[in-house]
Amino acid sequence: MLGFLKKFFSDFFYLIYPEVCLNCGKHLSVSEECICLECLYKLPLTNFHEEKNNYLEQIFNEKCKIENVTSYVFFSKKSIIQKLIHKLKYNGKKEIGLIIGKQMGLYLFNSKNFFCIDLIIPIPLHKKREKTRGYNQSEWIGKGISKSMNKKMNINSVVRSVNTETQTKKNKEERELKN
Repeated sequence: MLGFLKKFFSDFFYLIYPEVCLNCGKHLSVSEECICLECLYKLPLTNFHEEKNNYLEQIFNEKCKIENVTSYVFFSKKSIIQKLIHKLKYNGKKEIGLIIGKQMGLYLFNSKNFFCIDLIIPIPLHKKREKTRGYNQSEWIGKGISKSMNKKMNINSVVRSVNTETQTKKNKEERELKN
């Protein structure tokens, strides 16, 4: 009986305040979470998780040796992913990180290069920035990856000790200067 009442009130609430896609604003179906399937399918996937010595791996290996490197999507200005990341970072929409992480985790889990990873370690924010923002967006993406891959996540292994300035207003050359 309690389950029925819970479902009834959930469905009733959905009728009055339907959840909408955080990208396009369309009503979400019951099986969709914060981003509709149409918008998820429009994300420009890199498929780097399947490629050994991919573009990113080559860039990273110029600076230090890393076994496998991937990126879930290609980033471009004024794209779906830019809009979603902006909402994740600056509008408190943590659930976007969770959903993107879950999707990325599914890709990684089915990849011969990443399925055997032991631990998820998100990139930390400096304590000041995390306090200002209220959360670490990488941690929310990590939670999604962890959930999809059924792997543990550790947020205490790496600490950001220097509070670097934001790179959002810098061009590519300016971002690479200090790296």
